[in-house]
Amino acid sequence: MPAARWTKSSFSGETGQDCLEATRVDGLGWVLRHSILTDHMIPLTDGGYVAYCSGVKADEPGLVP
Repeated sequence: MPAARWTKSSFSGETGQDCLEATRVDGLGWVLRHSILTDHMIPLTDGGYVAYCSGVKADEPGLVP
């Protein structure tokens, strides 16, 4: 996805070294990736992305390493 515009999560911390990045892909939904392990991507529907973000904000276990 070379043309994707990735955005780093504000929950990723100060150093910018270990970040979660997200991009919106028309017709697919959202794609998440690690800022270092960029080959590992997780596609999410719009609903899945909203649920994931809500879980992170609620400090649900297992969503943030």
